[in-house]
Amino acid sequence: MIRLQLILDESPLGRYEFEPGSDVTIGRQPGSDLRIDDVGVSRAHCKLSFQAGRGWMVEDLGSSNGTHLNRRRLSAPQLLHDDDVITVGKFSLVVTTGSRRSKEGETIGWKVSPESMERSATRTAHLAPAREGDPPVLIQQDALKIGAAARCDLRLPGAPPLLALLVRGYGGFQLINALEDSAAVRVNEAPLVDRRWLRDEDRLEFGSVAYAFHAGFPADAFGTVQMDVADLNLGSLDAPYGGE
Repeated sequence: MIRLQLILDESPLGRYEFEPGSDVTIGRQPGSDLRIDDVGVSRAHCKLSFQAGRGWMVEDLGSSNGTHLNRRRLSAPQLLHDDDVITVGKFSLVVTTGSRRSKEGETIGWKVSPESMERSATRTAHLAPAREGDPPVLIQQDALKIGAAARCDLRLPGAPPLLALLVRGYGGFQLINALEDSAAVRVNEAPLVDRRWLRDEDRLEFGSVAYAFHAGFPADAFGTVQMDVADLNLGSLDAPYGGE
């Protein structure tokens, strides 16, 4: 099975699942397996196909604007992996095949199916600010937009309009760097070139503003879950980006 999350302007539009067996056509024309009715998308834009022994492949179908895989224009069919991003016009498709997570499960002696991963995936998370006294940032939406633009959920004055995305997927949460500059976003002090799945207590840095990522709701010193959303910062920071 392959799963696709359709995103436009950093906002998720829908999720789609396809089983191996026949090609998955993506395009503007009626009858496409995944129809995207937009002038920037060709009638028959690209297709996905499953090859036994290899996996899912993506191929451009001679589209006017081309099909891009991880920002690179396709010139030949390419094998897909978890977290790959297919770009069709101004739309993005985040890929999940489940193969990477199954292999990780097998290395420690047990097998995990994509379906069980989806059922057990964390549905809520929060960011604990490194600066003492700042409230945590609760994450409940599918895509938390981070940057200086008014549309961002977590606003960082002085940052680029859109700096990063924190996206909830089938296997948990992943952080996506929205800029070409890999040094703009760091995870555990390492530049984030494109994206990565997050683990509990990962340190996220946006300029000099830092947070610790945690699964679930925040808890106080006694272990009590803090559920008062009025006390949580859902999208504002008093400190300017890049300094205390």
